[in-house]
Amino acid sequence: LIHSLVDRIMEVMGTPFVPIGDNTGYYIERSNEPEFLPGRQASIIYKGKHFGNFGIVHPQVLNNFVITDPCSFMEIDIEHFLYIGQMVVWRIHCARHVMPEMVILQPRSRRGITGQHLQ
Repeated sequence: LIHSLVDRIMEVMGTPFVPIGDNTGYYIERSNEPEFLPGRQASIIYKGKHFGNFGIVHPQVLNNFVITDPCSFMEIDIEHFLYIGQMVVWRIHCARHVMPEMVILQPRSRRGITGQHLQ
């Protein structure tokens, strides 16, 4: 599910999925971050630079935050979007999630939105 969300965000941004090592778009590669389960995590690489991570959260991290249900997590460096194109941020409130909201980015040109909507 999270991998599909990453793909959708990058599709909206007009960024192609490319083979590992190709620096013309983005690709997913294995990672080894302690906050995720080994073998159940990945890094997002955009034009050769680390862009974010996603995976199943390690049980010890869940215990540290007193979270009783297994969950997945995605982290993307939003600063990179500044170099891809102008964005509009939409906030969607989610019930029963660790994070109270989810941020979805869409290019302004897709919705015909002006700067006044950002204030």
